[in-house]
Amino acid sequence: MRERLPTFLAFGLLILLVIATWWASEYAKKTIPIDQVSVQKNKPDAWSGEFKMITSDEQGHAINRLIGQRIEHFPVNDFYLITDAHLIAEDAKNPRTIGRSNKARVMQNGDLIILEGDAIVNRPATENQPNIKIESDKLEIHTKTGLIQTKSEVVVHHGDSVLKGVGMTFDNKTGLLNVLNNSGLEIAPEDLNKGRSDKKRFKTELR
Repeated sequence: MRERLPTFLAFGLLILLVIATWWASEYAKKTIPIDQVSVQKNKPDAWSGEFKMITSDEQGHAINRLIGQRIEHFPVNDFYLITDAHLIAEDAKNPRTIGRSNKARVMQNGDLIILEGDAIVNRPATENQPNIKIESDKLEIHTKTGLIQTKSEVVVHHGDSVLKGVGMTFDNKTGLLNVLNNSGLEIAPEDLNKGRSDKKRFKTELR
């Protein structure tokens, strides 16, 4: 009998382990549907009040600072929704830009930031280019490539010049600005016929 005691103990522990595993499984089944409902209805699964989000490069240097009054995380498509968003892009490799909007979505692990509602991006003047201010209802900022794009109506202040159109691409790395479907153009005297056409910092085209 004593020789069989270890066997009985091992068998008893195995039964307890099976029961515990079954209980954990049943408990998980009862709690998971709550999260599934949030996913199906695309409701936030986490949120916070005033906050500051900082993204950094591999060396730990800050490249983007995002400040807002409220942040919510949505499990569907895994993105953050920010209210009263203020963005400061300070990557040492690119000129500094400052943006703000009523709402902002942070997607693709921060590689894409979409400003929505009275979106404005301002790039202070550099040695080679005057101050640039971009206004639109929606602006897409690609943080890795430095591209700022929109398919909506846009107004761009390029120094004292003003460009209006529908659709725009601005490369913050090179300073090249392309406004599509131009609907209005006011060029300051200092920008008029300045340099060769293939070297100009901004252009408009119809598509």
